[in-house]
Amino acid sequence: LPAVIYFSAIVILLISISKTNFNFTGYSYYYDEEAMVLTIEEGLINKEISHVLDGQKSPAQAYLIMLLFNKAYQLCLFTIVLLTFLTSHIFYIISSKRPKLYLGIYLLIFIVFILGDLYMHKELIQEISNTLNKL
Repeated sequence: LPAVIYFSAIVILLISISKTNFNFTGYSYYYDEEAMVLTIEEGLINKEISHVLDGQKSPAQAYLIMLLFNKAYQLCLFTIVLLTFLTSHIFYIISSKRPKLYLGIYLLIFIVFILGDLYMHKELIQEISNTLNKL
């Protein structure tokens, strides 16, 4: 049962993330290859255009910003996969012979992951914000 829950949750989340270009930083981009224009959108659900960058005038800045957004997207995918993996295993822990011991270890791993993930997202958001402020 946990494997079914895990794989169905992963498939649904990954499809929705890839269709909406969602990541936890709140920034996304669209790059028009013909016009070489980078459009940066801000917001998690209601996206608004915050910056438009001409890729012909400053290609290095455009590539740097796209690299940061791709890093945010990959971190979001990693977070989703690991969170669904960790939450699907709670059923194994509850049905085990020593649930208190396993639950303690599970909660420790879960808390360390959440704190590390929040720190990485905070640093990435700050780096994106600093880069956008320099434009």
